[in-house]
Amino acid sequence: NIRMFWAPLLFIELIMLGLALAFFLSATFVKLRDISYLWDVTLQALFYLTPILYRVSILPEQAQKILLLSPLAQIIQDLRYVLVSTQSDTISSVYGNQLIRIVPVTLTLVVSVMAALYFRSRSKFFAEEV
Repeated sequence: NIRMFWAPLLFIELIMLGLALAFFLSATFVKLRDISYLWDVTLQALFYLTPILYRVSILPEQAQKILLLSPLAQIIQDLRYVLVSTQSDTISSVYGNQLIRIVPVTLTLVVSVMAALYFRSRSKFFAEEV
């Protein structure tokens, strides 16, 4: 099936998002060690807010539109569409517009660049702050 060739691009987007979070959190944890407790709660909330265990279609349409602007939710839904079933809702099917796909991808790119710049600016002070 030709749709499966989109999966590597979605995995690359997921890896970029994960690396961006890793860069940001690693630079932040050096200075603010107590933020790990907040991150644990945030990670738990992200798990339940991201449609991993449930389908987006069970939510009201307005909630679907807001949720699918999240890059993580968009990646999961697109992977479900590409690998599992074409009946899965994607961001373009919820909004009815193919160009809306640009929003989560752009957000991922912006977060990646900002996290890399933040890590680079903070890395000079890692030795003093540890």
